[in-house]
Amino acid sequence: MCLSSLAWGGFREIRYLFDYKETAEDFSMPGDLAILKELFGVQKTRHENAFLLMVSMRSMAERSQDRDLYIREIEESKGLYTALCIKVVKWKIIKS
Repeated sequence: MCLSSLAWGGFREIRYLFDYKETAEDFSMPGDLAILKELFGVQKTRHENAFLLMVSMRSMAERSQDRDLYIREIEESKGLYTALCIKVVKWKIIKS
């Protein structure tokens, strides 16, 4: 869900798994970064602002006593998401 809708919805803390840079570079989906740049003239979001606090689940995992388990789960999720993104990109190519 986009950050604007989360802010308007009153969510005060947002936890995310993949950041914008990771989404653009690792998943070949730079659309969110392009939107930030074109609509708002910025390259990144402020993780702490007047509307909400954005918390990285990876950073939470890094600090956990179950760090190895959580990092392994994150990397597994990243692999699954990467495979899904490849399919989406192929689908977009076929559709165009």
